[in-house]
Amino acid sequence: MNFEKRRIGLVSSFYLKNGESVYGELKMNKDQFNGTAKDIAGKVQQAAGKMTGNKEQQIKGAGKQIEGKMQETRGDLKQAVNSVTAKK
Repeated sequence: MNFEKRRIGLVSSFYLKNGESVYGELKMNKDQFNGTAKDIAGKVQQAAGKMTGNKEQQIKGAGKQIEGKMQETRGDLKQAVNSVTAKK
């Protein structure tokens, strides 16, 4: 299936490439929320490291962003599985 995910605030929606909704709007689960929070914290940490010239903080911030994106993806997968199994 060819679809894309759009997130606005705490709500995710899945759409076909032509714009038609696939699953409708779904609330953000715990992994998605925590992953997004880690990603944002990592961006702030990386930016602070750049401003101060601290390479260690830049690297830690980048690592936190990766960790956050991985957790968010895990939440996306959980949500997709739950929405598919709920429709059966």
